[in-house]
Amino acid sequence: MAKSMIQRRQDAERERIEAYAVTLRRVFPVPRPAPDFERALDEARRGFAGMAIRDGVLWRPKLKTRDPARLRLAAARHLYARYPVTAALEGIWLDSSGLNAGEIALRKAWYIAVARGDSLYKAGACAWLSRKEVHCFLNLPGDFTFDEAFWVAIARSYTDD
Repeated sequence: MAKSMIQRRQDAERERIEAYAVTLRRVFPVPRPAPDFERALDEARRGFAGMAIRDGVLWRPKLKTRDPARLRLAAARHLYARYPVTAALEGIWLDSSGLNAGEIALRKAWYIAVARGDSLYKAGACAWLSRKEVHCFLNLPGDFTFDEAFWVAIARSYTDD
């Protein structure tokens, strides 16, 4: 049976609407999800709940990033930091790939100790570094990774600088 003129117009309109919707889906990306601040706080607290100096509920982030690693770092700064910390220690919150769970926990514990103002030497660095090396490790100029800062601190302790 032949379609009536009205049916043909309605079919043509449906096809135009569908073509328009396909074009819109292709041109406009799917909206990104909002930053998950609660997840960042939970990840920063994991394993170190009793050591926080601030309550996570009071955190009012003014970040323009949606990067989970940067959110974790901001949450860790809010929860634990009373003092600024070198980038070498902050790097554990940004990228922990290639490290085992024990190494990650150790580096986070070192970050928390330094950020709270505790002695890094007494927090466990005495097993690997002397007091002079710990001082060099915490006061390095420049932007080093954790491993680089560790070895530069050891090397600098043997010089007169």
